[in-house]
Amino acid sequence: ETYDAFVALVNVLEDLFFLAFFKMDIDLIIRHLKVYDLIFSENMPDLFEHFNRLEVSPNYYLLDWFMTMFTHVLSIPVASRVWDCFIIEGEIFLHRTALGILLRYRTFFLANDFEKCVEFLRKLSKEGITEQDLMASVMSIKIPSYLPTVLTRLAFSFHNDQGDEQQKKTKKPSKEKVKSIDLLTTERKSTRL
Repeated sequence: ETYDAFVALVNVLEDLFFLAFFKMDIDLIIRHLKVYDLIFSENMPDLFEHFNRLEVSPNYYLLDWFMTMFTHVLSIPVASRVWDCFIIEGEIFLHRTALGILLRYRTFFLANDFEKCVEFLRKLSKEGITEQDLMASVMSIKIPSYLPTVLTRLAFSFHNDQGDEQQKKTKKPSKEKVKSIDLLTTERKSTRL
């Protein structure tokens, strides 16, 4: 039982999503933040613009939320539900959860300034959100149909980058990299045409 739990933990932590954050791979973190911004801007454009105006960056709250799998801001029973859904749905569910939290407090954020918004995001009460409220908010977050393709390309790009690093070590010429940031922008533009 303990061994199986450990194997499950290792499998989760070896996921590309967590590797980016734990290795502090800035390029990959930026790519994941761009995915988050995309979903945010399409689901809550008013709050997205408000945060941009105030310069409330996801860096102020999102990295902590993701790296702790929401245990700093959600009670353990609610966080456990998020973990279960993450195992089933993958990275997308973590983005939806973060946005579900923002959606739950949207009115507060829209009515406040930078200091109050950031303080609230950092000191969010674990008892403030019930499982039912969070799941209702999360389920209302829509994912663009092209996003799974972008995430697959992001993973492909990561694996190509890893191969490039190996080639550099063996002095072989590097392959051309796939840039997920460009792919994200291209996919977004093509769906709006």
